[in-house]
Amino acid sequence: SFGDCVMSLSTITKRISKIQLARLIVQTACFAALILGFTYLARGFALPRWAFLTSVVLAGVFYCGWGCPFGTAQEWLRALGIRLSLPTLNLPPAVPRYLSLFRYVAFFAVIAALNGLLDSRRSFFQFFGDNPALAVAALGALAGVLALSLMMDRPFCKYLCVHGAFYGVYSLARVVAVKRGAACVGCGKCDAVCGMGIDVSSRHAVRDPHCINCFRCVSACPVKGALAVGFAPPRWRDYAGAAARLLAPFRKVGAARPISTVKK
Repeated sequence: SFGDCVMSLSTITKRISKIQLARLIVQTACFAALILGFTYLARGFALPRWAFLTSVVLAGVFYCGWGCPFGTAQEWLRALGIRLSLPTLNLPPAVPRYLSLFRYVAFFAVIAALNGLLDSRRSFFQFFGDNPALAVAALGALAGVLALSLMMDRPFCKYLCVHGAFYGVYSLARVVAVKRGAACVGCGKCDAVCGMGIDVSSRHAVRDPHCINCFRCVSACPVKGALAVGFAPPRWRDYAGAAARLLAPFRKVGAARPISTVKK
């Protein structure tokens, strides 16, 4: 009945934090806009590149975690896979760290044709263009990534997206980020829910090229004040850490540690 539906919806919203509910609404709106071909209608109202890059430098890549329809599709499929009790694809610890570099290899290799076909910001109907063979190949690749998304978090975003690689580098200069406070107990729940594989519990501030501002870490934190989004001016130590993570993917990821051990 309608009353039961309302009660079910109320129960679901109570289980979702306000920031995740807001993100879900934005994601749904952007996904619907893609399906309806709104990209073409809004082409004349596109945000200037300089304005978009400015927002990335100030607060990170919100588009990837809130607006990208392809990222949203992967996230929803992962939730479906969990609901269906499908097996989780757990790669050996060293493999994801190597694979995370591939999107930078792809970016610097300038694979224009593949990038053009897999650009998630374009309308779905653009795949059916003048080259049927390329359209079929692109749709096949997309289908493979989406199927893989049922068993792992955002595989395309982590390992293949050249746009994420490009904007992720700019986001290293962000001044608004997720900060870890003195209340942190090192439980590691923030690490467990991060779909991009970031070891949040070992950072003073999350300034990582893979961070998509989903804020799932903040929502999952059981201790009030341990994680928060706020002003976090960059430090040279942060850049050194980001460079080390980027250039040495084979390093052993450290365990969560209390914030008191992090030198300010």
